Amino acid sequence: MHKGRSAFTLIEVMVAVMIVSVVIAAIYKMQGDRHNMFFQLQERVDNNHNLSLLLWNQKYGFEDEKTDLYKLSDEFEVDDDLRRKLKSSKVEVLYDTIEQVDMSEYEEGSSTSVFEIGKSSLKLGSYSSALFRLRLQ
Repeated sequence: MHKGRSAFTLIEVMVAVMIVSVVIAAIYKMQGDRHNMFFQLQERVDNNHNLSLLLWNQKYGFEDEKTDLYKLSDEFEVDDDLRRKLKSSKVEVLYDTIEQVDMSEYEEGSSTSVFEIGKSSLKLGSYSSALFRLRLQ
């Protein structure tokens, strides 16, 4: 007469441990990827926020210049902690003229207006972002 098994064999236990370890490793990898993606998105949001400082500032963005974020935000009221952080963030502002339209041929009179379309780029560390700008001269 044949008796039923009451325990797992060593091979069965090793296979089960291997399957569980592969599943756990996959879960850790997914967690790490999600964590990494979150920080990349957070950096992108922060840098786009910094670019918005360039939108509101009329003094910067129409010429190439190296500055810090504090100078770009000088028109805003900021607290001391943020002010120190902004002063330590060095940025490079690059401007590239794309098109200039001289309106004197369309206007009558002595005033000459020039519309300039350009691209302002803000480089902060390894991140770069750009926006198109329109200027009336």
